[in-house]
Amino acid sequence: MSIPVWQPGHLYPPGAVVLPRTRSAAAQTGIANPQFDDDLEGWAVTRSEMQISTQSAFLGSKAVMLGGGRNISGGIEATAYAPCEPGASITATCWINQGASSKNHAGGSVSLRFYDANNSQIREFQGNQIKSGNGFARSSVTASAPAGTKSVRIGANLWRTGSGQPVWVDAFSWNLAAPQPMEGLMYRAVQPKTGRSATTEPAWPLQLGQQVTDNEVIWEAVRISRIVWKAIPLLVSGDTEPVWPTDIGASVADNTISWVATSRQVTDPKCPKSKTVVIAASKVFAADGDIIPFSATANPLDWSSPDNAGFLPSGLQLYGANPIEAMGLYRGNLVAMNVQGSQVWQVDEDPALMALLDAFPIGSQHHKAIAPVSNDLFVLTQLGVRTLGVAAGATNLQAGDVGQPIDPMVQAELDAALADGAEPFGLYNPNAGQYWLGFKGGTASKGHFFVYTMNRMGQAGAWTRYEFPWRVDDWCIKGEHLYLRHGDTVSRLDMSRESDAGTPFEWFIQWPWLDFGQMGVTKMMQGFDIIGTGQARIEFGYDQTNGGRWTPAWELIADSVPGQLLPMPLAAPSIAVRLTYQGNDVERTGWEALNLHFSHFRVTS
Repeated sequence: MSIPVWQPGHLYPPGAVVLPRTRSAAAQTGIANPQFDDDLEGWAVTRSEMQISTQSAFLGSKAVMLGGGRNISGGIEATAYAPCEPGASITATCWINQGASSKNHAGGSVSLRFYDANNSQIREFQGNQIKSGNGFARSSVTASAPAGTKSVRIGANLWRTGSGQPVWVDAFSWNLAAPQPMEGLMYRAVQPKTGRSATTEPAWPLQLGQQVTDNEVIWEAVRISRIVWKAIPLLVSGDTEPVWPTDIGASVADNTISWVATSRQVTDPKCPKSKTVVIAASKVFAADGDIIPFSATANPLDWSSPDNAGFLPSGLQLYGANPIEAMGLYRGNLVAMNVQGSQVWQVDEDPALMALLDAFPIGSQHHKAIAPVSNDLFVLTQLGVRTLGVAAGATNLQAGDVGQPIDPMVQAELDAALADGAEPFGLYNPNAGQYWLGFKGGTASKGHFFVYTMNRMGQAGAWTRYEFPWRVDDWCIKGEHLYLRHGDTVSRLDMSRESDAGTPFEWFIQWPWLDFGQMGVTKMMQGFDIIGTGQARIEFGYDQTNGGRWTPAWELIADSVPGQLLPMPLAAPSIAVRLTYQGNDVERTGWEALNLHFSHFRVTS
């Protein structure tokens, strides 16, 4: 495996190995600003009394003078660490002027200081003392670099006694030879934690074992002569949450993870920004007037890539001039609807394989009420709830379908909701095998829903009307449960419970007016039998011309089959029955069968 090249602003864990982008040149062996033409640039002094002076200079016009009070001493040293190998022999010189001082009352000497890899001083060598004369004299020292040396610095020590006058130092020089770079060097990160490199490449050390600091990374020159495999965890966050950047494109380091702030906004100008969308074939399909644009495969931010993103020409087969307002999935195909008709499209990740399968004059404009149910698609039309399988096969909304028994109630709620500008919404709850249809406007100041419950395969289902004490604003399926949001509260539907916060639910079953034989002929009911569980009340409607005429409610036993017939003498041409149950969390309530008993009743008798 090739060794990566150093990258700016990159996260490097301990042990990472890189190669330089550019090889550093040999370290400079000269001394920066040796005769103080740039004042103290590149030099450090130990006392404030050591300052640049133009009173006396050996070369140029400036020198460093130790002035001030009596009995003081100070040092000056180059700030740059020059690379140096152990055993290297160095001769260093400088020029010192004791000025007007008498012998032994002022002076100084050159110095060489050797340092290890941590820039800790190993040893200092001083040259001959200049402490007499009226002009500049040379102080020199020759030293051999001790073991462990990684770098060296040149300097001087100056002093003056109580009667001494100012003393000057100038013109530093040495014969230090720059170490030659070793071939095959690489650089390994040796800092204790993952760090980010700087934006500019460091000056790479040229000797084995030397180090350089690169922002948060410390690189050490190494020569790898064998392959070493070391497991390093990838994408591990830190112990504390980072300070998240708020500018798009900005990044923050989080241990071995680099987080980059990105925008979730779709900026592609071809995105239709429609609320009528469907996800299918790894693409997003969105209604846009009479066409259906779709995104690139697995990339909803891209709506422009040729041979990937595009649109369905649904306007060529559109019924009427109304725009597409509802879409859903039917057996893996896309169904697009306007108020006058529907189209069924085969969709695929490859746009070339998309094709129109069918079109029929049955439509819907209620996108949020569409829900895939088992192998069918429930839609809300202007007449009521219909399934695509039955409606498309009959091409007639009047044909018998699952929603036909409650069409008048749904139509009334739909008209009221649309008058309030509210959109009906539907959802399939697979855990209960139910399709829910709700309305936010109209009479729905409280949450109520028409719920269709599927029975066994091949049998018709049944509609139920659910009422909640609050208006439902939104809902979703998570796992096996249905969650309802009302205001700032989220409630979970539990089909095993018949009470909420200790208050039992009340539920009822009501049959339509039934003739029980010849229409318009009075029948005589003697009594009835009931099979079920839980406490219930029964009422009988006996005047079809006035829906409010019912017998008083009668508390009855849950199951009358083991005993005798429950008497209820009642004569009427048609009869309706209403059962009301009180919820009970201890024992589930439920109805299974009701049998009415009639006797012959002759008008002339």
